[in-house]
Amino acid sequence: MKRMSFLILFLLLIGSISPVFSADKKQSPTGQTNTNSVDKYKNIEPINLRFLNDGNYRLSWKIIDKNIEISISAKTTGWVAIGFEPSVGMKDADIYLGYVDQKGKGQSFDMYSTGEIGPHPFDTDLGGKNDIISPVVMVINGWTTFSFQRKLDTGDRFDKPILLDKPIKVLWSFGSTKDTTTYHAVRGLVTIDFSKPTVSIPQIETDKETKQNQPNPLLKKQDIQTVLKFHIFFMIFGFLLLLTTLSMVFSFKKKTWWFKCHRIIGFLSFAFITTAFCFALKLVDLIGKGHFNIFHGVVGLITFEITIVLMVASFLYLKVKNNHNVFLLKKLRTVHIWIARILIVLFISNAFFGIRMAQLFLNK
Repeated sequence: MKRMSFLILFLLLIGSISPVFSADKKQSPTGQTNTNSVDKYKNIEPINLRFLNDGNYRLSWKIIDKNIEISISAKTTGWVAIGFEPSVGMKDADIYLGYVDQKGKGQSFDMYSTGEIGPHPFDTDLGGKNDIISPVVMVINGWTTFSFQRKLDTGDRFDKPILLDKPIKVLWSFGSTKDTTTYHAVRGLVTIDFSKPTVSIPQIETDKETKQNQPNPLLKKQDIQTVLKFHIFFMIFGFLLLLTTLSMVFSFKKKTWWFKCHRIIGFLSFAFITTAFCFALKLVDLIGKGHFNIFHGVVGLITFEITIVLMVASFLYLKVKNNHNVFLLKKLRTVHIWIARILIVLFISNAFFGIRMAQLFLNK
């Protein structure tokens, strides 16, 4: 009887613990091990998440066969956007933008930037096509989220292929309104390898490109507009004074007083241009260092450097004139006049690009 009781107890014990071992190792009808419990962990998608702007802009993505699923969220009730592979500034960037309109309907756009500071018309307006798949735009608790899919390579000449064999440049931006044509106060540039699982934490985000291009979060658009107006004012008057000095050489050369007035107006012109350049530097400080990556900024810097050369030539001219060196005096006069002519051409050509930027920044 005792032996029978012990046998029954032993069988009950074996029956109670056998499910524990068989739960993770079941046998298939063919005798092979069933590894579903292990495979379910292998099928979990890797986390691809990037926090930017101290966590106020969040980018996540997932590769699905030949497509990529992208989701961007920003702390705003306005628009959010992402762009791929710009050449200089915003130029040639493949841009995707979304927002929720006044009627509560989500709007999404496939765009292409044709200039360094825009504009970015729709691909369809340029002869391309809208390659956004399954767009979803929503605003929840003050955050706008824009999710969509697109092919890794759409074949559209106004789209950039998202390569998985090397990192690519990514523009990010968001605005506080629904107006996408005004100055993008919050934006940046990062480099991302979309083939590698990525997760970043706002407190330890160290992307140098992001930090260099990140504007002051307390920046007010009125500050930019005020500085820009001063820049325009001093640049216009500096140019007009420079034009006056050159015209005096040909119009009032026979007058006894022309050279003294020419010299005074020339110094005033240099003072106005220098002041305008200082305001330009202030603009760079407000909107980010990328300003000198665009055509207007580069030409403006070259123009100011040539203006300094012109002033140096002026001082040399005065020194040689006092020494009565006629031959050298003629050479310096010719160089001085041609430098002034080159400056006027640079001023006029760069003004067209400056007007374009002014319209963008002064747009309410």
